[in-house]
Amino acid sequence: MVNCLKRAERQWILRPMRLLIRTALGTLLFVTMTVAPSGCGSSAKGSPDNTHSTAALKAAYNASIQAYLKPDPEKFCSSLTARGQQRLVAELNSGGITVGDGRVKDCKDAVMAAYALMKMFSVAPKETITAAAVAGDNGTVHWVSKSATSTDKGVAKLVYQDGRWLIDDMGSSDSGSSDEEQAKADISRWLSNWCSLKPGMTKAEAIAKMGTPTTSYDATQATPQLNWEQGAYSFTAFMDTDNVLDQLQADYSHLGKRDRSKLSCPDTRR
Repeated sequence: MVNCLKRAERQWILRPMRLLIRTALGTLLFVTMTVAPSGCGSSAKGSPDNTHSTAALKAAYNASIQAYLKPDPEKFCSSLTARGQQRLVAELNSGGITVGDGRVKDCKDAVMAAYALMKMFSVAPKETITAAAVAGDNGTVHWVSKSATSTDKGVAKLVYQDGRWLIDDMGSSDSGSSDEEQAKADISRWLSNWCSLKPGMTKAEAIAKMGTPTTSYDATQATPQLNWEQGAYSFTAFMDTDNVLDQLQADYSHLGKRDRSKLSCPDTRR
C-alpha cells in the first residue's frame, strides 16, 4: 500500500471479506506488503507534486489498510469516501455478516464485523501490490492476494479529496465475477436445501441436495462428515461408518435476518 505500486493484495473483507467478501468481505482484508520505488508527478510549474505521486497514493492506501487490520475503525473509515463506506456496509450485509445481534449499520460496524470474522477463521492471505497509477485526482492500486487455497487479483480505486487520497472502491476482482456468482449460487442452494436433509439419508442423497461439499472426511481422518462452508455460512452433516447421516449441525449465529428466515429447522438435528 505504500510507495510506487505493489502492495499486498487487499482482499480484506471480505471479502472478506471478500474477501471477504470474497469476501468480502472477500475478503477482504489482509496484510503483507512489498514496497516498490516511489514515483513522481509534476505540477504545472514543473516542480514535484508529491501529493499526486504514486508513492503518496500507496502510502495513503497502506495507512488505510493498517488501520483496518489493527483495527482502528475511526481512522480506517475516515480514509474512505462516503460512497466507499456505503459500499463496504452493503457488501457485508449482502454476505449475511452481522455485528452483535443485528445487521451492519455503518462503516465502523463493518470494520469490527470483518475483523471478528477474520479472527474467527484465521484468514490472512499475503497481498502484494503489482501496479499503481495516478491520473489527476484519480488513482488505482492493483493487487494480488495469495492464500493456501487460492490466488485473487483486484483493483482498488482512490480519489483525491480535500487534500487527501481516499479509497472509493475497495477492490473489485480483475478476474471477473464468475467466482462471486458461483459463491452466491452455492449459498442460495445451501439455504434452500439444508432443512430438507434428514438423519437417515445417505451421503449421496445429501450431496445431491446440497452440492459438492467444500470439505469432507472419512473415518480414517476424523468423524465422517460433509461440510458446506463459506464465510458466515457453515453446515455439517455427520455420518456413521456406513455413510448414513446421523447428525446435522449448522451455525446460524453469524447470519443476517433475511438468511436466517430461510432456515426453518433448528441448528442441531439428530
